[in-house]
Amino acid sequence: MESSDLRDRYRQRLYREVSSSMMKDEKDAAHTVSLELACFIQETVPGPQPVAALRKLFNLAQNFRMVKVETNRSKHRKIDMALMSKYESGECLTQQEHKRAARQVEFFYEFQRMVPDGFLNGAAKFYKGLRTVDGATLWKRSRF
Repeated sequence: MESSDLRDRYRQRLYREVSSSMMKDEKDAAHTVSLELACFIQETVPGPQPVAALRKLFNLAQNFRMVKVETNRSKHRKIDMALMSKYESGECLTQQEHKRAARQVEFFYEFQRMVPDGFLNGAAKFYKGLRTVDGATLWKRSRF
């Protein structure tokens, strides 16, 4: 699966149009859970996942935020790449990485009923596998 399989440009454009954000010409409608990160999690899940369901999930208005172009295309991408790298290496998250990952987990908590079971298990495994400075897990099963 590629990030282009999950992207819905119509939903992004619609979110941008109805957003009350100021200076929209300097901002992107960015995904809180990036499509690249979704593809990374998908790779850890055995068997095929329903792409249509994932596409719908990751293009909900609640997964979009209007952010400055450079923040979306540079900072957020670097943080998400760091999350994937640190999942594999076991390194501790920085405060910035922790904050972004926690926001992503909240999205999954809020929309858990829409997440295919296999993918939800993959997301849980991913976020539980991230090391925080205090040793706590970002994913708390008691929320489900």
